[in-house]
Amino acid sequence: MLLVQPRSSDSIEQILRRARTDEPTFTNVGAVLAEGTPRGFRRISRSVKLGQGSDAFARASAGIRTWRGHDLVGLRIFPVATSPTKDETVLVTLGCSFLSMAAPCRIVTFIDEPDRYGFIYATLPGHPERGAESFIVTIADDGTVKFQIAAVSAPGDCSTRLAGPLGRAVQSFATSGYLRSMRRYVQGNTGFE
Repeated sequence: MLLVQPRSSDSIEQILRRARTDEPTFTNVGAVLAEGTPRGFRRISRSVKLGQGSDAFARASAGIRTWRGHDLVGLRIFPVATSPTKDETVLVTLGCSFLSMAAPCRIVTFIDEPDRYGFIYATLPGHPERGAESFIVTIADDGTVKFQIAAVSAPGDCSTRLAGPLGRAVQSFATSGYLRSMRRYVQGNTGFE
């Protein structure tokens, strides 16, 4: 597990520089969108309705581009103001400004279709887990706009294995938070539920 000081740009840049040359620790990224779960991995798949129509889809797509689904207390994305693009390396941190857990990821798939928009990122060395996660907004034929998150993951190091159910609870809590954050953004709500 990597620890970082989010308010220290040197600390962040050092981890990002190393992560940019690393290969993902999980290569079966198609598994995140498939029905089955790879042996030894856990699957999370959840979605939320965001609204109706092309305006809601456009706003949701903008939310993906600006990481609005990741807008949770204690969670930050580095580099700051980076839109998700294929092969981009990002650092997701969880904690406070003094000390946070750092989770390096690589965006391995970017989706920009008339009815789907989003990305999949895979874990890099130093991430507490091994796996991939997708963040995709869709618009159905009837105009229903949804935000879908799917992840396959397994412990990436001994601290995550030891955390057991606590680690899984954190991941589940984060997934629910991503869904709520995106719904708030698309629906124009500024308060917390």
